[in-house]
Amino acid sequence: MAASRNASAPHASPSGHASAGPHLPAPSGPSGLITDAVLREVKPQSRTAFLKAFMKAPVQLGTCFSSSPALCRRMTAQLNLGEASVVFELGSGTGPLTAAVLRQVRPGCRFFAVEMNHELAEGLRRRFPGVSILETDATKLRDLCRHEDIAPGGVDAICASLPYMLFPKTLQREALEDMHAVLRPGGRMVMLTYWPEEIHPRARAWRKMLDGTFRVVKRHSVVWANLPPAFVYLVEK
Repeated sequence: MAASRNASAPHASPSGHASAGPHLPAPSGPSGLITDAVLREVKPQSRTAFLKAFMKAPVQLGTCFSSSPALCRRMTAQLNLGEASVVFELGSGTGPLTAAVLRQVRPGCRFFAVEMNHELAEGLRRRFPGVSILETDATKLRDLCRHEDIAPGGVDAICASLPYMLFPKTLQREALEDMHAVLRPGGRMVMLTYWPEEIHPRARAWRKMLDGTFRVVKRHSVVWANLPPAFVYLVEK
């Protein structure tokens, strides 16, 4: 089970933004460090926890469905996780993508799963003993990296499952700027959305923001086997 931190750290406020908080849970030893023991201790996923959390906070989660195995495989396949040293997952939910990441990273990688919903974060700690679960605002990546002593440009890969289309434009811009700032040159971010550019103006506006922030932006694939069908984007700094 992850131990509590007592350092001052970003913590989820009622408004959804980071504020000074009492702790961010993390394992003992180097924060976020993946060991062979961590990789052996993954527990089964709860089938109802995400739906229950959605019923309480639908805007925060953005969907009542957790990501399917097919979607998780498609997202993680783009990131060269076996070679990564620092990886963040944003909006971990009940952990289907977390489990997929852990199957690919190597021991010695520093991996952080970020989930601001308290009940879901507690479920992640039970499901993934020893994994660093950060219960805070996943859009504040520069703050998180400073807290974890990760130098600017020190992140290899980011997996994002946040409902960016529901964010105000200012928060969308801040989130993208933070992701760009923390990624290393050539580092990658993969994200999902259920909003096709061809139909939704907000999706087209989001794509324009991506194109204006990152060197490479691709709508890599559509996962029809997911419920609902999901669009996977890959960006590279």
